[in-house]
Amino acid sequence: MRLFGSDRIAGLMNTLGLEDGEAIENRMVSRAIEGSQKRVEAHNFEIRKQLLDYDNVMNQQREVIYTRRREIMYADAEGLTEIVDEYVAELLDDVYAPVVEAKSHGLDEETAGIVSSRLDEMFDLSRYPGFAEELPSREQAEEWIAETLKALETASPESYHEILRYFILETLDRNWKDHLLSMDHLRDGIGLRGYGQKDPKQEYKREGFELFRAMLYTIAEKSMSLICRLRIQKEVKEEEFQHKEAVSEVEYQGSASAEPAKPKKKLPVKRAVKVGRNDPCSCGSGKKFKNCCGK
Repeated sequence: MRLFGSDRIAGLMNTLGLEDGEAIENRMVSRAIEGSQKRVEAHNFEIRKQLLDYDNVMNQQREVIYTRRREIMYADAEGLTEIVDEYVAELLDDVYAPVVEAKSHGLDEETAGIVSSRLDEMFDLSRYPGFAEELPSREQAEEWIAETLKALETASPESYHEILRYFILETLDRNWKDHLLSMDHLRDGIGLRGYGQKDPKQEYKREGFELFRAMLYTIAEKSMSLICRLRIQKEVKEEEFQHKEAVSEVEYQGSASAEPAKPKKKLPVKRAVKVGRNDPCSCGSGKKFKNCCGK
């Protein structure tokens, strides 16, 4: 086997016109280029893999939101009522959490004020007479919320559930778009977590989940705030439909049966006669105008 022998290689080098050093140098350059290409491809593969991991996080959130949106769109009256009840229970659990924790050592005024403020902000309970006297219990708050929703349903029974659907969907869509923007900003700067000896992908999953959970809570809070503040006016004031007749410029005199007074004719305007300076004065003094009234 003299195919790859030294004389064969030497003959091939002579044919190509290359010296021994040049052939070795060309092989080293080729290997260096090949190694660099492999490293670049590995780096690009890692970038694509990392982007795919980020997209998987967003796809999981999309599935949750789109599933929830379909449930709201195609829910019947009972389904929409269950969604509203779920929102109310979730919000009250969060609002009254400090009250439950403070049962052992008593509830201070500052915490009670914060709870009252949040109840009014979410459900507009300040319109009830007993709200300002003391912090209502959870049972009392649930009763007032149910009364608010019942009044809304009574005012518009034919469109009550469509009103619920509209406000929930509108709030969901608006906050979902804001969440997508927040996730884009998070991904742009998540690589800096590596300088703190943290895995950027794990940090993206953790912080993305916190943002997603906060968005779901905001959807429930804003939806109930809008629904509880809605007022439907079912009676329109009668005077709004009355036609106001234009008031006539002619004033009527006497009784109602009397004929209207005829407008007075305009008298001709008399022009003043010009008096000369040497003419007798018109006042009857007998003096010339220039020596009397014309001074």
